Amino acid sequence: MVFPTRHAYLTIHWLTAGADPERGQCGIRFYDATPQTQADVDNCAAAVSAFWSNATSVISQFHRLEFIRLASIDVDGKYFPGSVAYDHVYPGTIPGGGSAVALFPLQVAEVITLRTAMPRGRGHAGRCYLPAVQVNMATSWLWPAANVNTRTANFATMLTALNAFFAGPASVMSSLGAGVANTITSVNADLRPDTQRRRARQLPTALGTPAAV
Repeated sequence: MVFPTRHAYLTIHWLTAGADPERGQCGIRFYDATPQTQADVDNCAAAVSAFWSNATSVISQFHRLEFIRLASIDVDGKYFPGSVAYDHVYPGTIPGGGSAVALFPLQVAEVITLRTAMPRGRGHAGRCYLPAVQVNMATSWLWPAANVNTRTANFATMLTALNAFFAGPASVMSSLGAGVANTITSVNADLRPDTQRRRARQLPTALGTPAAV
């Protein structure tokens, strides 16, 4: 694994409420070669929790934001020599801002696509997997575009806020070959839920409205 540069890697961790919680996470890379600190991850905390708890992000109250982790990653994909990852742990966890109007199996996710100025090729796009959109599906078996688009807009707002805390912007990085990095310029999401069945059968997409970062 070879990345084009040292960079910062922020991961968002959540758990499901209940006696036997399951955990999920997604990660975002930033074009920042400086060693990260506890203060850096603490700076990111409010932007992430604001996205998570916003009612229009339609994340279930049963998906609880647990902590975020910030690491300094070297070109070989490992921590900078001598560095450690820093956590910001949310006291008591943060519930999603959506009401419990619809429940989905834990294998169901929403895919946020991270777009760059590159139309295709290595590092032209990335993905983040988030909890299911907390609304009933339409008869087309898609989530309503209005709900998907408000979550997309909130995710873009979060990325824009996070960019202010790093030396370089959120980026899609490919570790193939010599590695490439491209700045995230917008995000959009699919109205169709992501499941193992969908991946196996390659069901078609139904994209929502992009949001600029």
